[in-house]
Amino acid sequence: MDDSDTDESDGSGNEDASNTSNSESSEDEDGPGDNGSATQSNQATANDQGQGEMENSVSPDPSLSPEADNDDSHEGEEKSPTTPSTAEEPTENQPLTEAQDVMYDPEDNTGNNGGFDGEEENDTDESSFDFIKEQIETDDGDNVHYGNLVATYILRQDWNSNNAHPRKKEAHEWATGWRERYPSSINSIVPQPRPQPKMPETKFGFKVPKTLKDIKRLDEEIASSAVLTSLLKQQKVKSWFAATKKEIDKLILYGCFETEDTKEPVRSGYQKMPCHFVFDVKPDTGGGIILKARFVAGGHRVDSEGIPKYLSTIDLTTVRIALTDARKNGQRVLQGDLSNGYIHAPTVEKVYFTLDEWWGSLSGMRAYCVKALYGLAGSAHAFGEYVKRQMFSIGFHQCEQDPDCWLRRENYGGTDLWTRCLFYVDDFLLTSTQPELVYEEIKNVFEIKFCEEPVLYLGADINDDHGFMTMSAKTYILETLKNLEETLKVTVRKMRRPMNPLAHPELDSSPLLDEENKRLFQHITGVLNWLVTLCRIDIAFATMSLQRFCSSPREGHLKLAIEAMGWLKSTPTWRLYINENDLAGFPQVDPTVFSEMAKRYVGIEEIHSTRDQVPLGLGGEITIFVDSDYAHDLVTRRSVTGIIVLYCGTPIYWHSKRQTRVGGSTYEVEFMACKTASEVAHVARRLLRSMGIPVQGHARILGDNLGMIQSATLAASALKKKALGVAYHMCREGVAMKAMLFYKVRSQENIADALTKALSGPVLTGLISRLSPLTPQQLSVDVSQDERSVELTGQSSSMDTGSDAYDIVEDT
Repeated sequence: MDDSDTDESDGSGNEDASNTSNSESSEDEDGPGDNGSATQSNQATANDQGQGEMENSVSPDPSLSPEADNDDSHEGEEKSPTTPSTAEEPTENQPLTEAQDVMYDPEDNTGNNGGFDGEEENDTDESSFDFIKEQIETDDGDNVHYGNLVATYILRQDWNSNNAHPRKKEAHEWATGWRERYPSSINSIVPQPRPQPKMPETKFGFKVPKTLKDIKRLDEEIASSAVLTSLLKQQKVKSWFAATKKEIDKLILYGCFETEDTKEPVRSGYQKMPCHFVFDVKPDTGGGIILKARFVAGGHRVDSEGIPKYLSTIDLTTVRIALTDARKNGQRVLQGDLSNGYIHAPTVEKVYFTLDEWWGSLSGMRAYCVKALYGLAGSAHAFGEYVKRQMFSIGFHQCEQDPDCWLRRENYGGTDLWTRCLFYVDDFLLTSTQPELVYEEIKNVFEIKFCEEPVLYLGADINDDHGFMTMSAKTYILETLKNLEETLKVTVRKMRRPMNPLAHPELDSSPLLDEENKRLFQHITGVLNWLVTLCRIDIAFATMSLQRFCSSPREGHLKLAIEAMGWLKSTPTWRLYINENDLAGFPQVDPTVFSEMAKRYVGIEEIHSTRDQVPLGLGGEITIFVDSDYAHDLVTRRSVTGIIVLYCGTPIYWHSKRQTRVGGSTYEVEFMACKTASEVAHVARRLLRSMGIPVQGHARILGDNLGMIQSATLAASALKKKALGVAYHMCREGVAMKAMLFYKVRSQENIADALTKALSGPVLTGLISRLSPLTPQQLSVDVSQDERSVELTGQSSSMDTGSDAYDIVEDT
């Protein structure tokens, strides 16, 4: 629905739409915003510095100067000849006011536009293109700054088309030659042609309407195509018209608004807003196609100050913990989706719109919103409050550390366990001994679209492999690759590694990307980031390295991003295992390690919340791998920290990030990394307690720097560097309160090494494979205690399923 379709008959909406259209057209031709004042300021600066070599020669005719278009805003000011500034080079978003006013005036209807648009040129050649070239290419040399402005403006126009005026083509040829002559100063500025009218997008063979006016024509195309008709054969909605009417009927059925005759005065405090429809095509699980229409409110066009807008979602760390605990305690998992989520929630926003002819008998009525329509600023928050009320009504309560995890104590078969329901907006996971019984209760307070065994959750494929639940991103990866290769025409070759070990994106000096490729780079890095969040630990470092350049990416960065997608194309089936087995084989720790440290930190205790849940079930242990790469960034010399956290044998959290300051030595950056690991350990333990999961023993933190581990573990170890005081005492306090202990692991066996640097394919695969419970590995662990250390050699703890085949070797 267009803005004009929903406005009242007073014509205000049409005027708004017209003004918007005019302003958009003006921005396309003149550049965004009014830069007259800035131009004058730059000119004055240039004159003061003696850089105005073009003084009084750019636009001798006052009608062609920038001030001529801004008489209203400069009344009473003395007009001065325009002198271009040479203080700064033009950027991609900089309005080209000087060149534009000389080259082309879009408001000039006389045909005298620099000899380009009229049949005849001006009588005077002062505004002709030949005159402009003379001012740029002088006998004393080229005026590079002014030439850049003019050439950039020309290249942004569509002056090279077949039907363009010959003088425009001549100007385009000159601008192209100028760009080749001075590539360093103008190469980053990309031609921006005027936008063409939007054509209907095609998805799965169906053209998607842009507005309601497209529906009739596209429905006729569907009716005349046997292929498209067959795809909709099993669906109730067989046309875009039917999809639109279905959405309208749904909004009326759920009472989303109150209607009133437009002759009545508008209710106090209410604001008028535009509304429209958006359309989409989605595949059906049965192999068919679903045509969807969604009515969207123009909430961005009204004042929403003071309206709460925030809606939290479940953290995937919580999801992985809940799945692991369910497997450990013999619970089952169901996945569901709430139907028509937002429109069940009441809204507090005071907005209204006018119904058009598509609303049948309600056409011409004024509609006051009473439900949280899609598009309103506060709809997400209103839906969150609605979920809270419904869940409280059936006896659930929120987890303190993650409020989107809902808990209820159950007793099925004589065992007390926690039933958990985890919400990601309208998607939910349910873990319980009898999930079907809980589902029936939830169905009484929510309208549920489906509830079944988990198969695809937030883009992650849920499968079973040798009795272990697994999470992979195969479907998401293949769909993304298909979109890149078929729609965006990007060639993605299979790669043997996520990133070249010799690559350093911070040193890249290739040209900046144009706007189109910049958006492509941002799209790819967004995909990579979500894949890391889901389960792909192996691309965490590559993603971290590239994401920092999203605002100003270069050609080399885009190449590296495509190579990372090539690695995913080679390994789409990599899986993260939900391994409920505890890690076995760690040595018994001498209790004096904790008692001696407690003497140094008298009275230190781990903080427990009064809202911690009663621990039920078996519980598990926390193991953390931590590593750092010293001075990895060759520009800032900052180091990189890598962390992987395991609950039982399941990776639940991982972290690859540059450190916030430069470290003076390997010892220092390793200590800073272990400080971060100790913070993560405290958070993980608090999260487990708030979910009602027993926390077994202390968190084991495995690093590969023996000096740092001894300083953090041995009570007699002294602080060697004052700059490390915070990290030093934070790690030792964690030991004193028996919350954690630090272990030494060999560098080549430290899984976190994969998150600190770019590795070759075989090395990366060897490290990441240690997270699989199906791959036998070897792991060596040292625990420093006073003057002796204990070394363990045997089955990898992250792969172990109960074996205790470790040899203890005493080192004197």
